Amino acid sequence: MIVALRNIAGLAVFALTCAVATAQPFNYLTQTRLVATFAQGEDGGYEEDDASAPNFGPFNVTLTMIADSTTSVASQNSTLGPSSISASGHVQATLGVLEDPAGAFAESSLNVKFQLMSPQLVNLTGQIFHSGPADPVRFSLIGQNTGTVLNSGPISNSTFPLGFAGMLPADTYTIMASSSYEFYELPGAHVGYAFELSVVPEPASALLLAAGAFVVGRRRRR
Repeated sequence: MIVALRNIAGLAVFALTCAVATAQPFNYLTQTRLVATFAQGEDGGYEEDDASAPNFGPFNVTLTMIADSTTSVASQNSTLGPSSISASGHVQATLGVLEDPAGAFAESSLNVKFQLMSPQLVNLTGQIFHSGPADPVRFSLIGQNTGTVLNSGPISNSTFPLGFAGMLPADTYTIMASSSYEFYELPGAHVGYAFELSVVPEPASALLLAAGAFVVGRRRRR
């Protein structure tokens, strides 16, 4: 009887553990994640390309365009997980010694809308950075009813840390990050962003997961 009760208790804890583990705090609604770039060389060379995420899956793309002595790069590596959003992206241009007009354009941007169906304790870390004659780099997290949670930028020729830790109420949120440039006959530029927004597990959920692992471990050793 005792063994049977232990087995039932173990199965109950395991079921609850699975329920906690498979919960998805982030309900994604829309997403636009893209990179685009062109390079125009002083001798008439021209190269361009672009790519965008077709769905909510991982997006990891780097585009490098080279035209004569001009190099233009745009990249993004982003993941929309069940309880976290992480992304890093940058654009970078290098122009050689120019005797004739040359230029470059690049963009790496992210715009994701998601719902929190219940209040969640979250942690946000990261940074935005900017160097050279590029457009301002920006980052924001805004709730439809909650309002602005974090709005950083524009910055110029500096690095700015991103940070937020606290409770977000149930709401629809939009998280945005963008870096870009377009210039001619100017030296290079390097701008970008890197961040992670993640749900902090509740103490009760963490204890439940630990208890489930303990029970399963004991059953395996017997």
